[in-house]
Amino acid sequence: MPDIASRAAIAESIRQMNACVAQPTTHRSTSSAITGRSLLIQSVAWDYFGHSSLSWLSALSHLNTYSGQSGTSDTCLAVCKLATTQATTAELASICPVEKATAYGGALALLQYAKDTYKYRANNMILLTMVELLHTQAAAEGNALQVLLLGSVLRSLTPVRHSVSGIGGSMDGEDLPSRCQMHWAKALARMGRLTEAHALARTIAASGSDMRVQVMTQQVDLLLSDLYLHTGTSGVTSLPYILRCLSGSKKNSQETVYATAAIKLAQVQLRMGYVERTTHLLNKSLPHILVHGSLELKGQLHLLQAQCRLTTIDIPSLSKASYSLEKALKCYSEACSFDFICQVLYLIARVHDELAFLHEGEIQQNHILKRENAAQQFIQMRQDYILRASMPPTY
Repeated sequence: MPDIASRAAIAESIRQMNACVAQPTTHRSTSSAITGRSLLIQSVAWDYFGHSSLSWLSALSHLNTYSGQSGTSDTCLAVCKLATTQATTAELASICPVEKATAYGGALALLQYAKDTYKYRANNMILLTMVELLHTQAAAEGNALQVLLLGSVLRSLTPVRHSVSGIGGSMDGEDLPSRCQMHWAKALARMGRLTEAHALARTIAASGSDMRVQVMTQQVDLLLSDLYLHTGTSGVTSLPYILRCLSGSKKNSQETVYATAAIKLAQVQLRMGYVERTTHLLNKSLPHILVHGSLELKGQLHLLQAQCRLTTIDIPSLSKASYSLEKALKCYSEACSFDFICQVLYLIARVHDELAFLHEGEIQQNHILKRENAAQQFIQMRQDYILRASMPPTY
């Protein structure tokens, strides 16, 4: 679905499928298969346009209707889609067989349950999705060793430059080598090895891919903008990639990709000192992100809101900043984004230090305790993160 023509073709195919199902027929199994596949196409279409809540509702509708048919390829796609949604948004904890502390834990428990329940030839989709989620989690945690090992496992399970369908519930092909390289580039950036990360990102963009060209371009643009934002400068060098991603996603109605690029633009504006523009852009993106955004995207939204409020040092602004930071900490903790957790804990300690200075008596002591607690968590988290991130530079 890279362009308007393809989207129109898919919409027409769904309409024809629904019309076919509505007609009386003696071939009930064929009608059932068409209905099930139409739900999956609908799920993929909603996901492409950035409406994750509607996407997982379509996949869940398919699973509720057809899960008793001893497991099919379509059922496997639905399970993988739900597990991927749980890993990124933590909205489907209620359907996970075991309650877990993190979103990834619940998603992996769901995949393990499906793997044990549906024993059929398409089970390989579930295995690949499990490894892919572990790989994504390792990249979020900054665990360089796990990123290398799981990337090697993914490449060994599929041929090089082979377009694999079914990963994460996607009905389109996924180029696993390119995806592994992107995860490694993110891990390099979080370890502070920005030169290597830049070189790898350029290599990905120049080497070509079996992934859809538009999707590949957007992912590389977001990756490069992240790398330039990691340099600690004003972030102006990331603007061409952000603006190109904004333009392409708006043209194709990809609202979540557009909101992600808008958050990157808000980071640049804040570094340049445009607090009012940043606040306006965040408020504009807030409704879609809170409903359809990933945990990491929601965490970035709350973190930027707190940073905007910290430009004014008074009790109301600091209190609102503290509230936003607590929400950001919850999102990042569920998403296992440990480097962002360290950043949020540091800001929480700073905020409570300022509030303790502005208050007296029991309220002051309460803020001092919260400050010390956040500082201790920050030190421990930072030590663990440095230990996980220590790895040789080879890929």
